[in-house]
Amino acid sequence: MARPKLRGTTQAFASRLFGKGVTESNALESLVIAGFVRGLSVCDVENTLADTLGAEAALSKSTVSRVCQGIGQEFERWATRPLDDLELDYLFLDASMFKVHLGARAEPVLAASGITTNGASVFVVLAAGGSESTDAWGDFLDELTGRGLRPPLLVISGGAAGLINAAPGAPGGGVVMTGFSQPGPTVASSPRRHVT
Repeated sequence: MARPKLRGTTQAFASRLFGKGVTESNALESLVIAGFVRGLSVCDVENTLADTLGAEAALSKSTVSRVCQGIGQEFERWATRPLDDLELDYLFLDASMFKVHLGARAEPVLAASGITTNGASVFVVLAAGGSESTDAWGDFLDELTGRGLRPPLLVISGGAAGLINAAPGAPGGGVVMTGFSQPGPTVASSPRRHVT
């Protein structure tokens, strides 16, 4: 989709749909990505674009494929990046349940986030899990360690039994707090022990 060229005026074109300073490809890709992230099918995205931008805005299969491939590659780079430069005081571990398809059972997405030694909040890693079993959480924690995550001062985990059982395998020798959704008091201790 090309931006119109204005003649006979010094005023720059500003799209009411995309706004100023947004290139046509960025805006279109953002719109398509947002549709896919919200669970829309290719047909739904095409229909939404056609309703908004007109019938000529249909997406080709190659465009959809290119956008999806780009999203996949970007996520893969992020999901496999080394974590050895990350210095955390607090590591939060939990999972959220998501339905991938209508009528399907919800599946867990395992997540790790943290607070750096500088006080900045950081999203560490996200992984699909077939379950919240001890084995699933153990593999997740092994991946964090394998990618070089340094031991945090405190690991705070959700209350799922599999995570609680796997928590001793969390990176490092800090204290593990289980069953909390908010960080507790700072605990400066090197031996691993559980606080429940």
